[in-house]
Amino acid sequence: MLALAADALPQATLAPVGASIAVLAATAAARGLAARRAARRGEGVLTGAARRRLRRLKGLLALGAILALALLWRGEIGAAALQLAAFTMAIVMAFKELVLCATGSLLRAGGAMYRIGDVVEIDGMLGEVTDGTWLTTHVAELRVDAFGRRATGRSRVLPNSRLFAADIRVERTAGDFVFHAFSITAGAETDVAHALETLEASVERATAALAGRAAETGAGAGRRLHRRLDAAPGRVALATTEIGLPRFDVVLFCPASEIHALERRIRLDLVEETTRLPARPLFAEGLRLVAG
Repeated sequence: MLALAADALPQATLAPVGASIAVLAATAAARGLAARRAARRGEGVLTGAARRRLRRLKGLLALGAILALALLWRGEIGAAALQLAAFTMAIVMAFKELVLCATGSLLRAGGAMYRIGDVVEIDGMLGEVTDGTWLTTHVAELRVDAFGRRATGRSRVLPNSRLFAADIRVERTAGDFVFHAFSITAGAETDVAHALETLEASVERATAALAGRAAETGAGAGRRLHRRLDAAPGRVALATTEIGLPRFDVVLFCPASEIHALERRIRLDLVEETTRLPARPLFAEGLRLVAG
C-alpha cells in the first residue's frame, strides 16, 4: 500500500502539469492558425474588421485557456488561497494591537485627554500619569483611604489601545489640590442645629489658610474646563440616613497631603463640642416610638 501511494503521488502531481502544457500548446496553435488564416484571406493585408475579429478570437482563446488552467489547478489554488488568508489574518492580529496603540496615542495627543502630572482614574484605578509613549502610558497608582490620597508604590503600564474602551476620568485641578468628601452620622439625641454650627465653624477655621490657594487653583482649573469651578475650601451640608438619623456631609478642597489632618481636626472638634452638651432622651425616645 505504501508503494502504491508513493507511485500515485508523483502521478497526481504531474497530471495537472502535463494537462496545463497541453492546454497552452493548443491555445498557441489555435492563435497561430487563426492568424495565418486571416492573413491568407486578406492576402497579407488585414482590414480593420479583420483585425478586430482576430483580436476577439485571440481574447476568447486566452480566456478559455485561463478557465481550463483554473479548473486543472482548482485544488492547488484553493489551498494557496487558504494559506494566504491564514497568513493575512496572522499579520492583522499581530499588528492590530500596535495600530490601536498608535491610534490611541494620536487620540490622547490630539484630544488633549491628559498630560504628564495629571491624576486620572481608568476603569476604577486611580493614579498619576508619570510618562507616556506612542504605545503605552505609565501611571503611578494612588490609594484613597482614611489617611487621604497616597502612593502605593506600584506603577502600571497601560497600552494606549485602552483609551477606546476604558472609562477615563481626569482631574483638571492644578497642583495637588483635590476634592475630598466625607460624612459624619450623629445619634438621634444630637442637637442638630448646634452640631451644624460647630461643624461650619470648624471647617472655616481648618481651611482659612487655604482660601487664597484654593481660589487661585479653582480659577485655573475653571479656565481649562471652560466652566466655573466651585473651589470653596470647605462646605457643610445637612442630610439624613435611610433610618432618619442626622448626617453631616463635608466637602473639602485642599492639598491631598493634608486630607487626613483636616478631616481628623474637624471630627475631633465636633466630638469635643457635642460631648459638652447634655443628651436629649425625650427626642431619642420619641424617635424610637415613631420608628416602632
